[in-house]
Amino acid sequence: MATDIKSLVLAKAKIYARNKPDSGADENDSEDDTKNVQKVSEAEKERKREKMRLKKQKKREARTKTLKKDTDETKNAAINYLHEWNSSRESWCFKKKQQCWLLKNVFDTDSISDSDFEILLNYIIELKGAAKSRLIEECEKVVKLQEEKLEQSASDEDVANTTFERARSLLQILF
Repeated sequence: MATDIKSLVLAKAKIYARNKPDSGADENDSEDDTKNVQKVSEAEKERKREKMRLKKQKKREARTKTLKKDTDETKNAAINYLHEWNSSRESWCFKKKQQCWLLKNVFDTDSISDSDFEILLNYIIELKGAAKSRLIEECEKVVKLQEEKLEQSASDEDVANTTFERARSLLQILF
């Protein structure tokens, strides 16, 4: 296939050479043809590279968009699960995926608001088994890290303090 493209490009270059004004040097014609073929083939390669680059970029953007959409849907499902647990336990049923998301994001103030965190504290009181022990370990790590990092900038302290306060609240409830 590459030879077909080269032969087509060479044919185009010869046609171009025939149609351009005659300079009177036949030896230069073959050199010009070779240069034209090289220029055309390089331009063709560059065009293909750009096309592939754009195609990959579109795929990346679509993947990122889908991932963000899935993340938002998962967050909404978990928060709705928590609200259903709080408001109507008769119709509520346990969903491990939602519980895992809640426990994984328990310290994230962007994902779980303060009002939802209060409901989550009540949910965690009834937590049992390995999930409870993993949460205790996580909280202890956060508290230990906070104690070690007392000398940070003010902006980091706000986020760290919120995480620390949440970890302390959880430890108080779990013990």
